[in-house]
Amino acid sequence: MTLKFAKLGANLTISDINEEGLIETKKMVKDQTGRDDNILTIKLDVSNREAISSSAKEAIAKFGPVDILINNAGIV
Repeated sequence: MTLKFAKLGANLTISDINEEGLIETKKMVKDQTGRDDNILTIKLDVSNREAISSSAKEAIAKFGPVDILINNAGIV
């Protein structure tokens, strides 16, 4: 989904507890779209409510109001 939205020119905030995965995803976006200035990556543990609130504020500060939110968190 990240690549699809990035190709459409969307500003994206992606978060994961796995920082390596975030870096890899951001690199894939840059490789496929030629840019990554529209990507904000945040290492985030979604079980921490305070961290969730902080990350939301960071995303809004960078890109403005949120238009679409996709919650794709899971425990494996």
